[in-house]
Amino acid sequence: MEIIALYPGQGSQQRTMGLSFYESSAQVRALFGLASEIAKRDMHSLLAEGSDRDLTLYAQLAITLVNRSASLRLRELGWRFAAHSGFSLGELSAYAASGILDDETLFQIIVQRMTLMDEMSAKAHSRYGDLAMAAAIGVGYETIAEVLRGESIEELWPSNDNAPLQVVLSGTQAALERARRPLSLAGVRRLIPLAVSGPFHTPLMREATTPFALYLDSLPFKEPKEVVYSSTNAAVVQTSLQARANLASQLAQPVRWKETMHALNGLDIIFAEVGNGTVLSGLCKSNNTNKACMALGDEQAIERALKDTP
Repeated sequence: MEIIALYPGQGSQQRTMGLSFYESSAQVRALFGLASEIAKRDMHSLLAEGSDRDLTLYAQLAITLVNRSASLRLRELGWRFAAHSGFSLGELSAYAASGILDDETLFQIIVQRMTLMDEMSAKAHSRYGDLAMAAAIGVGYETIAEVLRGESIEELWPSNDNAPLQVVLSGTQAALERARRPLSLAGVRRLIPLAVSGPFHTPLMREATTPFALYLDSLPFKEPKEVVYSSTNAAVVQTSLQARANLASQLAQPVRWKETMHALNGLDIIFAEVGNGTVLSGLCKSNNTNKACMALGDEQAIERALKDTP
């Protein structure tokens, strides 16, 4: 079966995720071993019996490990990939699946990314106070941006353009509170608080982009072997140089998922969420795509998909 693979990002972590792939595949077990060695943390133990706190601390690594486990397992079972794209953190999984990154380099990048983002989040909290992230339901990205500009609300940005009527805001708690009334007047029906550890995909992360870019320059990147779209600009990644630039800039740039889904929807291939959860499957519907999106987060889901497909 041929699919467009969509890789989830932060927030998709869950206890026991990926363990069915571990049990079914020697290749996945080796991948767990590699990630554990690089992170200096037993990832199987973390996912099987770790605390919620530990899972949150290692969320980026755990999510990426499960994304890669899912894509490797699908290849083992003969699935083919027409294209890859990842939501925020998931972009790294897309780059690995398309051949730009080997798995050792992938996990090294994740560990460094975790460190830098934690440092920047701590700095932002120290400078600006409590941080916040919320999903605004009912209006689009440009409307949100116009409201924030018109009301001169600083330290709050539209960080994720998820769908025509779903935008994530990120910044300080104080700025979010100031924005509530004007956003409501502009048509926002609900403002849903999200668990957040930092002002991701906003200018408050900009200081991290240069050291991250320098770190990426020290690592081996390859030219893509399969089609991969960046959710930073909704464009096909043509070269390894573009991949490096995208990964560095995405820390402080909004996620353009609506535009990415629009670009991918032009391909006459079904979507599949390759990793834990159903967030991206839901966003397929929210973006009015003309095809279904399968959620392939465990062995059972893959088996069901094979049975249900003519």
